[in-house]
Amino acid sequence: MPFDSRIVPGNAPAFPRRCPSATLPSLGAVSVEALPLSRSGPVQCWSAVALLAMVLSGLIVTVAAGQGFGPVTESRQGLWFGGGLGQGHADLSCGICGGDQATGGISGNLRIGGTLSPRLLLGGELTGWQQGGEIHQTVLAGTLAGTWYPVEEHGWLLKLGLGLSRYRATEESEAVNAWLPTLQFGGGYEMRVSPSISIAPFVGIMASAQGAMNHEVTSNGSFRAERVADDVRLLVLSLGVGITRH
Repeated sequence: MPFDSRIVPGNAPAFPRRCPSATLPSLGAVSVEALPLSRSGPVQCWSAVALLAMVLSGLIVTVAAGQGFGPVTESRQGLWFGGGLGQGHADLSCGICGGDQATGGISGNLRIGGTLSPRLLLGGELTGWQQGGEIHQTVLAGTLAGTWYPVEEHGWLLKLGLGLSRYRATEESEAVNAWLPTLQFGGGYEMRVSPSISIAPFVGIMASAQGAMNHEVTSNGSFRAERVADDVRLLVLSLGVGITRH
């Protein structure tokens, strides 16, 4: 079920607010303005995610406390790397979208960088989000981010980054995509499970500046793209658990 090749403002692809397991309708020639875009789906999904994150955080804290491990600030030096996995919630808005388009999915990140001081790390981060179905939606962002520990002896951390993100939704041979300048903000708590390994529950936010969306079509070996919106904004919220090697 392909996109409508005659996409014009007011007749844009439909990205409905559904939980990840829901069946998505065809992008077809349906105008999103005609869809009943209820927010009850994402709220239910997010409640389950929040509960899962709380349970995981509690288990990790209990295990770490039982092992007697704690923050080891002396090991915050040199090269560090890590990654994380969790649940993400993406919200796309634009003038032809008929309102914010919100869906839940899987999110993850990979990080690497250097230590400026025991309280400040700087590095590059690659963050991804995806939601499957008839319409496959993805967000991929690359940012330069700094991580700050307000209290050197503890694991509380704040993160701020700046970079570029790409939103893309595909169905068969057609797609829409947008490249957007992005600000990243997050926080978490590192719990040492060894002198050099930390496990950290985290929450993250990625918010984009306004950008353009293009409609792409591949047919019989040919490719064409048409700009369909100039006011696209993207917001991605994520909850998960990460691991870092200092």
